[in-house]
Amino acid sequence: MNKWRGLVASILVIACLPAGCGVGKGTPAPSPTPTDAPKVRSLSVSHCQGENRPGGGWIELEAMASAYEARTGVLVELLYVPVTTYPTWLDIRFAAGLEPDIVFTATTESARYYLSDWIVDMGPWLDAASPYTGKPWKESFYPGILSGCRLSPQQDVWLGVPLTYSTVAFFSNATAFGKVGIDKAPANWSGVLEAAEKIQAADPDAIPFSVMNSVPWNLYWIMNHFMAQVWYDQVPAMDVITKDGIVDLEEQALAVMTGVMDPADRRFVDFFRFLKRLAAYFNRGFNVVEMEYETLFNQGRAAMTVNGYWFVNQSMAEDFPVTYDIAPLPYVDKGISEFGIDRPVKYAIGPQTPALLVTSAAESAGHLEQAVDLLRFWTDPDSGGKEFFASGLYLPAIRDIALSPSQEVVLDTIGDEVMWIAFGIHSFTSEEMQTFHVMLQTFLEDETTAEDFVAQWKPLVLDACLDAIEQNPQWRIREYLPS
Repeated sequence: MNKWRGLVASILVIACLPAGCGVGKGTPAPSPTPTDAPKVRSLSVSHCQGENRPGGGWIELEAMASAYEARTGVLVELLYVPVTTYPTWLDIRFAAGLEPDIVFTATTESARYYLSDWIVDMGPWLDAASPYTGKPWKESFYPGILSGCRLSPQQDVWLGVPLTYSTVAFFSNATAFGKVGIDKAPANWSGVLEAAEKIQAADPDAIPFSVMNSVPWNLYWIMNHFMAQVWYDQVPAMDVITKDGIVDLEEQALAVMTGVMDPADRRFVDFFRFLKRLAAYFNRGFNVVEMEYETLFNQGRAAMTVNGYWFVNQSMAEDFPVTYDIAPLPYVDKGISEFGIDRPVKYAIGPQTPALLVTSAAESAGHLEQAVDLLRFWTDPDSGGKEFFASGLYLPAIRDIALSPSQEVVLDTIGDEVMWIAFGIHSFTSEEMQTFHVMLQTFLEDETTAEDFVAQWKPLVLDACLDAIEQNPQWRIREYLPS
């Protein structure tokens, strides 16, 4: 292993220098109490925030970094990596022993990172008092959000901490709808297809629905909501390990192995058939374009899209010409699938995956306490958190951050129904995820039927599920399998 890391490190010194770095220049925010963490000269933080998004991510990071440097004298180096290459960049860096002190990301790979000894357990630090609040650090976060950062429900290991929580919404162009006599956003997916057909029939050059599928993005948001609804009746059969009303990834793996969640099930056929129908109304080149899909909607050229809460704030800041309505994602009605719930749904905020990870390299370099101190500063509402969330671009996972008017609008799409699944059988491993994504891209543009697609997909899921079970012994899946 050491020989391998040394070889990769030698290559990376020449060929894989940091993609970019910056240090904040914002106004420092005072901290209410001092910190006794030992000082180091600098901390490195990798991220993939802000490309192709004016005012997004990078500015907030620089403001927080500048405030921390002013407060502690510790330089924060921000290492920018494009989102499309970030997972691979991290794997190469970890393998070479050249990882940064802190990884800022939203990933399902954090358990693998921990089991590979690449990141440290945050549990002891969460229980201890933060010098910025004077309270246990875990109390800085909204209730329930932290549970998504645990290695498994059976193990008291915390992979990192969340920073934001994500919610997505359905956006419709009121002007485009008005031209074809539609007075409000459709509540279900059959209504979306009908609206798209009307818009296209009235103007063959119109773009009924704009998306980006060059990377796993908004089609995957749709997929998660769709699965949460069509599989809802099977929750009791799948929630058998922790029995907490949430079907975790290990429970999804068990469901796949026992046939409860068969990748060839009719529910999946219904989803892929629906998605293929919807794809007929997507923007041209949707499989290769990136953030251009946002521009199409922002400029009033697309009639519908699915986007995150940040769009509302961007729209106010940049004065987009589009007049839009915002609503929860459409529900799966019986016209789309016999397993649809056939009623509107507003989901509550649930557990969030860890976004801020401290690496083992930071511990080896003697930076662990300082790295944790930076994260506590970053999640303190009166100092780093105040700087990072000042623009209103993000919805904070931490308490006591004032919300902007635009964020309050988004909160109207949030309700109290539990999102019981973070659907993941397509991404048990990073290799499976990459293969599935290419398969999906091809499927949406060729003549393959939904039935044939799931038949091709099923062996991929089964193989990846077995690999994931072997890679995650903490799941203890084999204890629940028939002997």
